[in-house]
Parts: sequence; C-alpha cells; structure tokens
Amino acid sequence: MKCRALSLLTLLVVWTLPGCEQKPAEANTAAPEEVEPTPAIPTSINPAKVAALASAKPKEGSPIYDLNFFDASIKAKQDGKPLMIDFYTVWCVPCKKMDKTAFKDKVVVPWLLDHAMPIKIDAEKEKALAKRFRVSGYPTLLFLKPDGKEIGRFSGFSDTRAFVKQVADVLGIPAPELPPASDAAEPAGHDAGGVGH
Repeated sequence: MKCRALSLLTLLVVWTLPGCEQKPAEANTAAPEEVEPTPAIPTSINPAKVAALASAKPKEGSPIYDLNFFDASIKAKQDGKPLMIDFYTVWCVPCKKMDKTAFKDKVVVPWLLDHAMPIKIDAEKEKALAKRFRVSGYPTLLFLKPDGKEIGRFSGFSDTRAFVKQVADVLGIPAPELPPASDAAEPAGHDAGGVGH
C-alpha cells in the first residue's frame, strides 16, 4: 500500500512540475560558448536530395519539419534561416504541453515558419547531438545560424506568449500580436513561463 501511495505522490509531483530540468530557464541572448559548428554541407550530396529538401514542408498546422539534423541544416542553409531545434523526450510533460499550445497557435505557426527552420530532436535517441549542444533539460529550444553557430537558447515550459517573446528576443525580430485566445489553453493561475524544476 505504501508503494502505491508513494507512486501516486511521485506521479502527482512530476505532473505538476513546469519543466523537466534542474534549474530555472532563461532566454540566453548573450554570446554563448562556442560549440563545434555544423559540419559543412558536402559538395557530393545527391542533387535529387537537395531538390527534395528545397520543397520540404512541415505538416499542415504545425511549424515543425520532419527532418533529421543534417537534412534540416541543409534546408536552413538553402532557405537562409536559422535552425530551431526543439530537444524533447517522450516522457516530458512540458514538451507535450508546448506541442499542444505554442506549436499549434494560428498566429505563431506562420510567424515561426517565416523566421526559422524548426525541427524536433528526441534527446534520448540523439544522445550525441544533445551532448554536443549541452542539453540538460527539456524542452530546450536551441537556435543555430545556417553555419551551425549558436544564436541562443531557452529551456523549460513556456506558455504561448512567453514562447513568442523568447523566440523574438533570441532571433532579434519583432513578435507578432497575439489575440487574447492564444493563452486560452493555459490553466488558470498556472505560471510556468519557462521555469523548470
């Protein structure tokens, strides 16, 4: 009986936590530490693959492209946009919540696609990539120039308004006007704007 009560208590605590990380998240617009840049795009890439990447589109109603890191890097370079990597895990509740709010918002989706090349990376499947970019909490949103140099990052859950402000701050672009309904999916009184546990 004690085991069941302890399991229920643990589940309750994990469910109410705003982020899956050790420390509070803050937008990092200061010059980040240098990381190994994205490998240069080889000149021997199949032209058909390059053409296919040029026409790649995200799923309807979503800003996320279904591409691996290398292909997304090529596409970002082709499009002249920064790469936005959403590092997540399948067990991360705040990651799933952002998928249902900020990444579904009818104002945010086209705005994000105009200014970035967003992809998702499962940090447990791509451990080397997560380690390379020093990802330690989820979600972590990392922004890279097309040459692979980091622009900035932020971690932890962000409601739609906080997400837009953080992206705009990192990329140095104006944020779109969001209607009051953009925060309707957020629970009343829940202040989880980017703070992790």
